[in-house]
Amino acid sequence: MRQLRLHRPVAAFLATAVLTAVVWPLSADDAKPAAETRPAAEAKPADAATEADSPKEEAPGDILTEWKALDARRIEIAGKLAALQKEFATAEKARKREIRDEFQKVIFDFRSEVQPRMEELAEEVLQKDP
Repeated sequence: MRQLRLHRPVAAFLATAVLTAVVWPLSADDAKPAAETRPAAEAKPADAATEADSPKEEAPGDILTEWKALDARRIEIAGKLAALQKEFATAEKARKREIRDEFQKVIFDFRSEVQPRMEELAEEVLQKDP
């Protein structure tokens, strides 16, 4: 029984290390999963892309509302990742692959949608609501 207690922290550490090792390559821009890429037929038209890229004038309340929504999503993602990590520790090998794929997708969504937008809004939000 004593040995089992000693190995629990090691197992938790190894699970964390494995998940980190799997997710770490996703920080590169070219490491996008195939499921997230768009076929050429579904690509945005050129005029739609320029409209989406142009900065919009927003009311201060809109920026703060968007920030709160992004922060809530960030917290939700963190909770989901923690739950996946716990499940990964006790899952069978086949389920671990599914968990890894889901973990990667959640991290990719955060890094491609939430984090960049929060970085864009951070300075304005700090000025409006220190």
